Amino acid sequence: MLKLRPKGINLSTALILLVCVLLMTSISLGGSTLSNQTPLSMLEAGTAVDGPGFFAGSTVRVDGNVDGTTFAFGQNITVNGDINGDLIVAGQTLTINGKVTGNIYGAGQTVTIRGQGMRDVFLGAQDMNLAKESTIGRDLFFGGQTLIIEGAVARDINGGGADISINGQVGRNAQIEAEYIRLMDNAAINGDLLYTSTKEAFISPGARITGRTDWEYREPETPTQMRPHRLTRASTYLGILINMAGTFILWLIVRLWQPEYWSKTASHISETPLKTLGVGALALIVVPILIVLVMLTVIGIPLGIITGLIYGVSLYLSKIVVAVFIGSWLSKHLGWPEIHKGMWLFLLGLLILMALMQVPYLGLLIRLLVVFAGIGALVLSWRPKPVERQLSF
Repeated sequence: MLKLRPKGINLSTALILLVCVLLMTSISLGGSTLSNQTPLSMLEAGTAVDGPGFFAGSTVRVDGNVDGTTFAFGQNITVNGDINGDLIVAGQTLTINGKVTGNIYGAGQTVTIRGQGMRDVFLGAQDMNLAKESTIGRDLFFGGQTLIIEGAVARDINGGGADISINGQVGRNAQIEAEYIRLMDNAAINGDLLYTSTKEAFISPGARITGRTDWEYREPETPTQMRPHRLTRASTYLGILINMAGTFILWLIVRLWQPEYWSKTASHISETPLKTLGVGALALIVVPILIVLVMLTVIGIPLGIITGLIYGVSLYLSKIVVAVFIGSWLSKHLGWPEIHKGMWLFLLGLLILMALMQVPYLGLLIRLLVVFAGIGALVLSWRPKPVERQLSF
C-alpha cells in the first residue's frame, strides 16, 4: 500500500534528542565511590554492589553486578555483569553483554547489544547492532545511521535511520523510517510493517510478516536542498542538547550537595507567584543599574565585577528553578512519585520548558517570565530569615 507523505521532521530525530539528554546525566557523576577520573573504571567479576552505580573513565568495564540504576560514561564501555535496574550509558563504543532488568538508554558512535534488556531499550548512535543472542523484553526505540537487528524484540520497534536491516524476530509491529530497509531471510514481524522511505523496502522471500505492510513514500531531497537545511536543523538541535546537558549537570551537582535547595527555592513560585514575579522583574532592572553605579568608583570595581558574575549566574539558574517548579507541579497534581532523586521530574520539566521556549512569538514571553520567576525565587531564597527575639522578665 503506497501513501504520499510530505517532507518534515521525523519522529526518530526527536527521539534521539530525548535519549541523548537522558544519557548526558552520566557525565556529571564522576564523584561517586564507584567511579573515578582515572583512565580505567572497573567493577570486577564476582563483585556485587548496591546501586545506584556510577562509572566514568576512558575505559569502563562493569563485569560485576549492580543492584540499582547504573550510569556509565567513557570512550569504550563494556557491561558484562547484570544490572538490576535501568542502565544509562554514553560513550564512543558501547557493548552490553549482561542482563538489564530495567530500561536501557544508550548513546554513542557504535552500540552493540548481545545481552538481555528486560524492558524498553532506547538507542541513539551512528551504528547499532542487536546480535543474534540479544533479547529485548518490550519495545525498541532507536535513531541513527545504521541498525542491524538479528536478535529478538518482544513487542514493537520504532525509529529511523539511513540503513536498517532486520534479520531477527519482532513480536508485534515495526514502524520505521529510513533510506534503505531490508528484511532478510530470518526476519519475522508478528504484526504490521509500517515504513517510510524514498524507495520500497527489500523483503526477502524467506521473511515473514503476519500483519499488513504499508509504505509511505517520502520525496528525496536534492543535495542543494538537503545540506543547508540539515546543517541548520542539526546546529539548532546540537545547541539545545548542549544547553540542556549543561543545565542538568549544574542541577545535579547542587542536588547532590544540597538536596533540598532546588525544591525550597522553587517553592516560592507556587506559594507567592505574584510576589516572586515582581521581585524578579525588579531585580532584573535594578541590579544592572547598581553595577554600573558601583563601578564608577575605583573601590567599587571589584564589587561590581562580583555582582555582575552573580547576576549572570542567576540568569542561568532561573530556568533550573522554573523547571524544578514544573516537575514538582506535575508530580503534585498527577500523583507522580519522586524517584531517582527527582531526576526524571526535573528532566520532564526542563523538556517542557525548552519546548515552550521554541514556540514562535510565545517563546519570547515564556523566556521573560522564566527569568522573572527564577530570579525572584532565587532572591527570596537568599533573603536571610528574621531572627526571633525572646523576651525574658
